[in-house]
Amino acid sequence: ASYTFTATFDVSSDGTYEFIAVLGLSGDLDSSNDTIGFELINYAPVATPYTQNFDSLTVVDDQDLIYTSESGGYAWAINSGATISSSTGPNAGFGGSGAYIYTEASGADSLSIAEIKSHCIDLNGLATPAIEFYYHMYGASIGGLWVDVSSDGVNYTTLDSLIGQQQSSESDPWIKKQVDLSS
Repeated sequence: ASYTFTATFDVSSDGTYEFIAVLGLSGDLDSSNDTIGFELINYAPVATPYTQNFDSLTVVDDQDLIYTSESGGYAWAINSGATISSSTGPNAGFGGSGAYIYTEASGADSLSIAEIKSHCIDLNGLATPAIEFYYHMYGASIGGLWVDVSSDGVNYTTLDSLIGQQQSSESDPWIKKQVDLSS
């Protein structure tokens, strides 16, 4: 049997919403399976143009970023000098100073995934929407970097990717990448 709730909920404002449904069935003595719930966190779309240089961040999941670590020991970190691993990463932030974010893979397994996601970004009104970033991918064990987009937060399309080591030393310059978001 199924039941459709007729009540509606306005979740258009920023905030955390908790939904709980409780079922009471005559003769059911096991109350441990009578409740189901979920939490919805809603953020207003971020206005454009939007810029983030990481200099003011103290943790990665700050401001308009969401950090998730999927598996295997990867962790996002903020740094302003060389990475803690030898023969990997840059020796300084973009332009020779400033902070940057990176994943430290020491101790992670080969199937590890680390994701960083933004809140919804409102692209309306932009003639040529794009994401632009600088990257430094130095290290023999670098896997890849993918730029994915979603219009619903569930289904993602990969627009671009960088696979494997892209620089040959810690002192190589950062490389600028621009990905068209108009499609």
